[in-house]
Amino acid sequence: MVQAGWMPRPKRVFSRLIWDRLQLDAAFTDLSEQPANPLDRIFANRPGPSISATELSHAALEQAREALRRQEEQRIEDEWEARHEARKAARAKARPPRNKR
Repeated sequence: MVQAGWMPRPKRVFSRLIWDRLQLDAAFTDLSEQPANPLDRIFANRPGPSISATELSHAALEQAREALRRQEEQRIEDEWEARHEARKAARAKARPPRNKR
């Protein structure tokens, strides 16, 4: 939905992705004006115009692309987290031990 322009992009703060609540509220308000996903109409048995095989193929392809994009984003975020944790561990290991008094 972000890629389609229906939702705002998140911002990265340290290792977290966060969204502006007001932008999300506005996007959800505008969402009802977006055209329905053809696959949603099929699986929900909602009345609507018939869907051609081409529309169905395009919708399925778009959903597959979106799933792959989300997987890639998750992989990148996981790699970043792992590198961040490794750096933290290396810094902690490199620190001299504290003198206990």
